[in-house]
Amino acid sequence: MDLFSSLTVSLRTLPVLLLGLVGASGVVAQTEITSEYIYIGFEAEDHIAKNERWVTTTPSTPTGENDPDGNHSDQASGSTYLELLPDMRVTHDDTFGPPTAYWGQGGQGPDADYVVDFPEPGRYYVHVRAYSTGTEDNGIHIGIDGTWPASGQRMQFCTASRRAWWWSSAQRDAGGNGSCGIEKSIWLDVDTAGEHTVSISAREDGFEIDRLVLMKDLSGNTRLCEPVNISGVSCRDGSIGSADEFVDLRVRLESEVVGADPEEEVPNPLEVDLGETIELTANIENLDEFDTATEIVLTLSTGTDEWTMLEMDNRCAQEGDEFVCNLDELHPTAPNEYAPFEFTMQANVGGDLRIDAGLVSAQIDHSPANDVAASIIKVIGEGTPVETTTDMKLSMQTDVDEYELNQLVRVSARLANLGTINADEVSYRLEVPVGLEVNSATLPAVCTAQASVECNFESIESARSELVNIDLLAAQAGVYTLSASVTSANDSNISNNFDSDSLVVNEPVVETTTEGSVTEGETTMATTTEGSTTEGEDDSATTDAGSTGSATGDGSDTQGDTAGSTDSASSTVGDTGSQTTDAVSDDTESGALTIWFVLLLLVLYSARFYGGHQRQRVAIRQ
Repeated sequence: MDLFSSLTVSLRTLPVLLLGLVGASGVVAQTEITSEYIYIGFEAEDHIAKNERWVTTTPSTPTGENDPDGNHSDQASGSTYLELLPDMRVTHDDTFGPPTAYWGQGGQGPDADYVVDFPEPGRYYVHVRAYSTGTEDNGIHIGIDGTWPASGQRMQFCTASRRAWWWSSAQRDAGGNGSCGIEKSIWLDVDTAGEHTVSISAREDGFEIDRLVLMKDLSGNTRLCEPVNISGVSCRDGSIGSADEFVDLRVRLESEVVGADPEEEVPNPLEVDLGETIELTANIENLDEFDTATEIVLTLSTGTDEWTMLEMDNRCAQEGDEFVCNLDELHPTAPNEYAPFEFTMQANVGGDLRIDAGLVSAQIDHSPANDVAASIIKVIGEGTPVETTTDMKLSMQTDVDEYELNQLVRVSARLANLGTINADEVSYRLEVPVGLEVNSATLPAVCTAQASVECNFESIESARSELVNIDLLAAQAGVYTLSASVTSANDSNISNNFDSDSLVVNEPVVETTTEGSVTEGETTMATTTEGSTTEGEDDSATTDAGSTGSATGDGSDTQGDTAGSTDSASSTVGDTGSQTTDAVSDDTESGALTIWFVLLLLVLYSARFYGGHQRQRVAIRQ
């Protein structure tokens, strides 16, 4: 290894701190390369160009009407930072200017530019150290080389209550976390190594920025690293989320009696008198962190003639006994944020009436179990009451039917409570055949594994289900049948508590020729059977002759007959091979005749083998 290669490896494996000038402007950047990350950090005031509204603030910078939030240089890096002044919009009730106080897109507002030397191309996550004093000065945009990608828009700081300098890498509304977003959702994709221009662009006036850090993951997405304090870095186990075109929709049903006292505790299940009106709300959420769900369809099933629909959302229509509602799209939602569909209904009969809801969308759903929900309404009055029961059902399947050795087998089991009350002390048991091994690294926390896998749940609500995924290692080839069962302390129907699935584990395909056999369709001649070569014979000649009249096994004379064998196929083949060798050595001119003779024997052998093979196939069909 040369000196340059050795230096490159050391940069990858050992923390190395490189301080240098970036570009002719004198912008100082701190670059650190370890086995887990690349770190590039620079001060906000070390720009190569900036708009005049970005004011360099030091301890001696005066404050006044232009800066109602005061000076915060005492804890800034180098006691210096940039602030966008004048700060006109301090509270939500203040005006948007003039001068302009808000810019919705990157590149629209006052900007500042920095030349950054990237050691290598790739995705760099952006971290900014800022001081936020309220909801109207906590946003900024990030760009590169004069462009403003979507991944750099709306960087958000929900840190006003801290009253301190704080790091953020979150995009507003990212990850279903509301306006605050989630970490590492702001990034820049750098296409080449070398110098690039990184820019900041104002989103709100009054924004105070101290330092910027660009970090590239080198851990294989197994570690989450972020800046701390002014120049330190902290790492922990974890992975960076990203869009994957999967979603996680969830539907929940809530109901209340129209006109009921809001301070009264609502019983579960809801109780109403026959003829009373209820308001049912289907709340739809998208629990995915990045992906938007589209073409969402909600189906509400109320039962034949049990309810009269008095009013419903204008996005819904009745189709037979069901009500179908359409929602064009749903971005990731924050906790307790929903897309609601409301229905006003009146019960026609008494008893425990069940209402079911289900969701589908154009995307594949991570967790289909929460795409369905059910609600029980207890109607007091005339009519036949519906029996309250618990009914656990097990459905199990593998991801595919055939596997190769050492491949992981994903066994998915759905434990569904079809009853009208909660199922208590639910236990799922999967029998693991010998030849398959449990992958304990991915075993769910509720499960334990010994000779079998057992998963326990304290309770599963009515009309809800649990999805259990077990990974098995295909350690031996063979055909396996997986058997499983589900039990509950109060299950009233055990007929659907069992399920099974079969799978095949195949041996790896190895192209070898069986000793002493001829494979149909091969053009290469097989080796002779055991005992056909005698001491002192020429091996190559024996192979040629023996392949023509070789026996299928000891004592088998089917192929030996073709070569003229009477008692022992192996000995006859050996003699034939020996004679052929002698003939070739005695008279070279007879070589052509010998070849024709061998080919004739091969044709006769093939005809007999093919005919026997065909007769065998017919016999099997009979």
